[in-house]
Amino acid sequence: MGKEKKIELFECPMFNCQRFFISLSLLKRHTLYHAGVCPYMCVLCGTSFKLEHTLNAHLKLRHDEHMDDKFTRIRGFVSCNMCLALIPCREMKAHVAKTHVDLEF
Repeated sequence: MGKEKKIELFECPMFNCQRFFISLSLLKRHTLYHAGVCPYMCVLCGTSFKLEHTLNAHLKLRHDEHMDDKFTRIRGFVSCNMCLALIPCREMKAHVAKTHVDLEF
């Protein structure tokens, strides 16, 4: 018989999680759930998401929009779709409230 290929599994280091992943990138994505990090923010309503495809689904379902250049994300930053300023994700709500106070949603 042929040699069996060994699969390296990556275990979540969180106590009592007991989840395993077939790649380091999947484990890193999983750790976002434990850390509470939500780097993908909807610039239309301020809701944050852990995964980009979840943000895309939100945009389609809630705002009838799709991801394009006005929703740029660069390492924790998003571009404001009203003034195109590059803002840290966690500061987007404050930016909109302070800079675009005259606009209604």
